[in-house]
Formats: sequence, C-alpha cells, structure tokens
Amino acid sequence: MRTKKKLPVMEDVRKVFRIGDSLAITLPAEFVKEHGIKEGQPITLVYDGLLKAKPIRTEWSEEELKEVIQG
Repeated sequence: MRTKKKLPVMEDVRKVFRIGDSLAITLPAEFVKEHGIKEGQPITLVYDGLLKAKPIRTEWSEEELKEVIQG
C-alpha cells in the first residue's frame, strides 16, 4: 500500500489579476514542483469556505502504475 508523504501546511499571499473576463491567481512554484504540474494540466478546485487546489494526475511513472495494478 502506498503511503502519502506528509507535506507541511503552507500559507502564501497571492494577488488576484484579470485575464479577459476572468479573475486568476498564480500557483506557488513549490506547489507546482511538488506535484509535477505542467502548463495546461487540469486541476480540481474544491471550495467549502476555503479554496483548495487538487492536481489531477495525467502521467504515472512505471513504478506507480505497477503499484496501482497490483494493489
């Protein structure tokens, strides 16, 4: 069974800016690197009083695929 790496809770201040008719924020570089996020990759946003970004896995290493298949 794969264990998730415990990541520290981080807080960061970001400015909201306009892109066309939408408002946007940038993702912290450390978050992008930690999750291997690439430009154009989909991300799920969860909001329940707080806004949380959850990367959607689009690529898997060979080791991760074997682990998922074997359970």
